[in-house]
Amino acid sequence: MKRVFLIDADYHWADRFASSTCSSEEIVVAGIAQDYETAVEAIKERNPSIILVDQSADDDRGIVVLEKIAKEFFYIPVVFTTHRKNDATLWRK
Repeated sequence: MKRVFLIDADYHWADRFASSTCSSEEIVVAGIAQDYETAVEAIKERNPSIILVDQSADDDRGIVVLEKIAKEFFYIPVVFTTHRKNDATLWRK
């Protein structure tokens, strides 16, 4: 079973995404955080299989959050997302 942890400034969007995408026997949500500090504590407790970091996290400092998370949790795959389609090749609606 894959355990996904989401870091996104928009908690309600992340919760809706988690409910519609990550509720199966194969994928479950390990947690949702809006900023780096909250995420670190939760990740240590919940041990996710993968971490999704959105550009909006921590007051639009998602890239900084990504760098810190990837360094601290180097053994967990991290994916960077953005809702701004012009910012990166990976974006969400």
